Amino acid sequence: MNPESEYYLHFTVVKSNSIGAARTPHQHIKQIKATGRVRDYNLCKQCHSLLSVDQSCVAKYSVKWPGFIWNLLSRGELREFGPDMYYHQIYSGEYIWQAIPTSMRRWWVNSIKDLNLHGEYPYHQCTIQSPPSIFEDMTTPLKIWNQKCAEGGFVSIRSAMNDSSIVNPNVLCPFGCTGYCYDAGYVDWDVILQRYLWKAVLPHCETTQSEGAKKYNSIFSMSPHYFRDPDDYDCVLLNPKWPIKPRIVMTPEGPRVETCKSHGEGDKHMRLYPPRSIGPNIGAQRSDQLSHVTTTPRITKPVKSTARVTTCSMSKIEGSFSGFDSMSISSHSKWSGNPSYLLRRHEALSMHGRDDIRRLLERKVQVGQLDPGLRDSFIASTEDIISGMGSFKKYVDGATFVPFMDTILLHLAQTHDENNFGLIRATNSRNEEIDCKRSWSKTPKALGFNFTGSPL
Repeated sequence: MNPESEYYLHFTVVKSNSIGAARTPHQHIKQIKATGRVRDYNLCKQCHSLLSVDQSCVAKYSVKWPGFIWNLLSRGELREFGPDMYYHQIYSGEYIWQAIPTSMRRWWVNSIKDLNLHGEYPYHQCTIQSPPSIFEDMTTPLKIWNQKCAEGGFVSIRSAMNDSSIVNPNVLCPFGCTGYCYDAGYVDWDVILQRYLWKAVLPHCETTQSEGAKKYNSIFSMSPHYFRDPDDYDCVLLNPKWPIKPRIVMTPEGPRVETCKSHGEGDKHMRLYPPRSIGPNIGAQRSDQLSHVTTTPRITKPVKSTARVTTCSMSKIEGSFSGFDSMSISSHSKWSGNPSYLLRRHEALSMHGRDDIRRLLERKVQVGQLDPGLRDSFIASTEDIISGMGSFKKYVDGATFVPFMDTILLHLAQTHDENNFGLIRATNSRNEEIDCKRSWSKTPKALGFNFTGSPL
């Protein structure tokens, strides 16, 4: 391996009497000063810095992360109540091994084979390639891409832009966004692993509890759908060769997980997460008609090309500080026109997951908007579509929602807000104070707390 590589380990032989006393849970060897018992330790660069007598390196994530990973693989949690537990007792060895990128596994793959728990070997089925890792290491591809871009020649730039692993928006942010590898933010790997192994309490890499809690709070509201089975991630343009996955990069500070550029170092704000999209995330040409409210764009004629000109027609569009209005809203449904499989699929998912949509379907029949025969066809096709989709549990797990009573409180607060507090004092460009309407809502405070919705 190239000695300049980020994965090349530089070892140093040190005496056991030259290392510091145990002062961190990431230290796995002892200081021995007794005459005749001094021994040699072969330490990598990071562990050498961590265990040196110099205290200034102890607080750095860049020197703690190897000890943190070995502690995760080989040790466990000291519990105040109940028996102590190894991490591979709380989770299976294969599950923990999935969190280690393939490029880093060769450092520990031989050592974990020797771990013995009462005659059982928790990692006996783990190899460098199996089970597949959740994290895709982008260190080498990104380094090569940067080198090609720095060369600046046409051939180099063309070769760099043909690398789909870099130029595609395939970085899955812990907060549900997607981004580009070359323009990503970062969060420390240890706090992401704590969310992955949420049943256990991992010894963080910070010096004090308050610093560790502050860093953990920065990713507390991360998406519940960030960790999935390795073959269950979405793909760019539905191409299985372009998966959108969690990605990691070896930086001078140590391995760090990539985020979108807006969420570097995490985000302390709380947020709601909808269920995952089922199947291809492609919308139908028309909006759902089996809905309490339907929308109709005010385009009377679609775009049409003739011999000399391309024409379309729109009846009305309005714009203001609140946005643009280019569609009409109605409670009336229209099922005329060419049938659409995507539209039928959308409505089938609504019927399957919502009892109110099924009742709405019966109501449409009663008021004459829908023929009874078409209703029966809707129900039959819904069963056919849903039967081919399998279980919806993995799409719904972890999603958040707003309870019904909270929606009532939000509605009441919104009405009160608009009637009494709709105007604010503002200063215009001529330094004049004027009354204007706010473009944001104060209603989230109506619930009396600032927290995510209840998990499903």
